Amino acid sequence: MFKIEVANKQFRGFLRHLFNTSFSKFTFKKSTLSEESFFEKKGFIEKFFTSFWKSKLADMLGLIQVIKKTNSTSDLMFSYNRLVHTNNVPYIIYLENPTALFHYRLNRAKYKRGKKLIENGIFDKNLKAIVCMSRACSSTFQKVIGVDKMPEDLNIYQNYPLVPDNPYVTEKVISERVSNSITNFLFISSEFELKGGYELLKAIKNLEIENKNFHLRIITDKSTISKKSKEILVSFDKTQIELLPFSLSFSQLQQIMARSHALIHPTFKDSFGLTILEAIKSGLPVIGTNLYAIPEMVWEGKNGFLTKPSIQYFDEENLPNKLIWGKDKDIINREIDQNLVQFLSKKMEFYVLDKNLLYEHSLFSFKKSQLPPFSQDFIKQKWTQVFNESLTGKNIE
Repeated sequence: MFKIEVANKQFRGFLRHLFNTSFSKFTFKKSTLSEESFFEKKGFIEKFFTSFWKSKLADMLGLIQVIKKTNSTSDLMFSYNRLVHTNNVPYIIYLENPTALFHYRLNRAKYKRGKKLIENGIFDKNLKAIVCMSRACSSTFQKVIGVDKMPEDLNIYQNYPLVPDNPYVTEKVISERVSNSITNFLFISSEFELKGGYELLKAIKNLEIENKNFHLRIITDKSTISKKSKEILVSFDKTQIELLPFSLSFSQLQQIMARSHALIHPTFKDSFGLTILEAIKSGLPVIGTNLYAIPEMVWEGKNGFLTKPSIQYFDEENLPNKLIWGKDKDIINREIDQNLVQFLSKKMEFYVLDKNLLYEHSLFSFKKSQLPPFSQDFIKQKWTQVFNESLTGKNIE
């Protein structure tokens, strides 16, 4: 049995599913996976250090975190979004977005020290593979990191996050919930304004004029809700909008998704959109914005509807938009996107009024999530390939 060690001290909660997966020849070292290591909502200390690492001073200094693991006795190292310095132990990086390697700062890798760190890291003989979470990531990797030539022995894979099937959802459950006279919409994000929460509330106000047979659950960090959004929230009947904290367990989230009809995800800033993958696993269609990896999971008119937001965080080639990149305050303080408001209200109304359409889109999401490249078996098999090749140097495809 080969031992895989996780290099990061902290990592996103969704990786728990991968680390708990049973592989025939590989096992993750549990000693490095304490419950405190998983996080979704950052505390004060995490926010402080994140703020520093994303500062202009850190850009000029070319600061790029390289995790040091020089006393490891593991067979393989696993890193999320970070370069690693090891004592001849091969390692792989699971990457959300190419810019994550240099803390999502576009200028970090352009300064002399930062550029050298990236080049040295990419050409490190111990780095065996980059595994991108999306096709948007893998197709733009080389251009974004800014290297003229890639190492010949470095493999670039694409493999979606391993999200378990929702045990509370079956085709029968989908059929039964669609027959409900109330259409339950769901919004989930730790950043309410960045993910289009204000436009959603405005869209709901439009819906309220003609229909009252809908319900909206909002799962978010309440501290990210702006004053203007709060003013709209208090105008609603409490039976129409339910506000829940962004601290629910994964099982609780699955149960809520099993009772919902559609996910609303009108984000202005996203590197992946994990909530969308979790939603289609629950047979939910998605109404949102066509940002970065989202169109890889939502097929227009088949399991949802997508539109372009007024603020383009990525350009048409999925490269970072330098005019808005990293300027979260500008996004939060944006002028309201009226086209997005109209789009949301119109598409939500489709699902409220046309239950046949809602059922078709729900079933499409559910069935797609059970097939490659989103099925658990496929993702597990792809990780097995990555681990094997990283250890043996042989491609088993």
